[in-house]
Amino acid sequence: MPDTHVRDNSVRTSPTSQGVTASEVKRAPAGSAALNPQALSALYDHDHIESVQKMSHDLKRLLSGCDAARLKTDVKLQVARLNDWTTTYLKGLDAAQKISEVGYDTLIEAQKELALSLDDFLRFEGEGGNLAPSTDQERRVEEMSKALRRISSLIPAVEETFASAGDPEVEPATPDTTPPPDNAPEYDPPAPDGNPELPSEIPPVMDPKM
Repeated sequence: MPDTHVRDNSVRTSPTSQGVTASEVKRAPAGSAALNPQALSALYDHDHIESVQKMSHDLKRLLSGCDAARLKTDVKLQVARLNDWTTTYLKGLDAAQKISEVGYDTLIEAQKELALSLDDFLRFEGEGGNLAPSTDQERRVEEMSKALRRISSLIPAVEETFASAGDPEVEPATPDTTPPPDNAPEYDPPAPDGNPELPSEIPPVMDPKM
């Protein structure tokens, strides 16, 4: 069986990439959502991975133990193929989980550094006083521009395909509509607008004579 070992490529952070402005690098659309984050997060669940690992272990014991001698050749081949598929599935789960964890950040860092490289190249060419860029300069600018467009399309694709379910949304608090008990103190209303020292109700004048 061919080796399908997955390498863990960690995110590379460059100090020069921290000064990129929003106008230089386009981030993935804010409204992009995962196709089915609940199903994807279930695949990354620890219990699910453990159950698949147990199944793979049992299949290997079936092939290497005494039970294998009682299996017909064609059935044994089918079990061996099932074991290979299970092993590949486990590696795929591991790879998908790694992509979910570092894929988006890795592409963002690559996008920032490539945008900086393109800006530096264009600035150096402008400072050199070249009125008409050469064919080689045009080719390099076109290659970097194409790479930026590819990364810009990959970022939302990775975010949507390998997204995992985030924290559950907090529902807004429901106002308490329970009526107060009979012996509850009355609510003290605020003072009227104007002079706060004036009472809320002015008593009538009992003696109109000045």
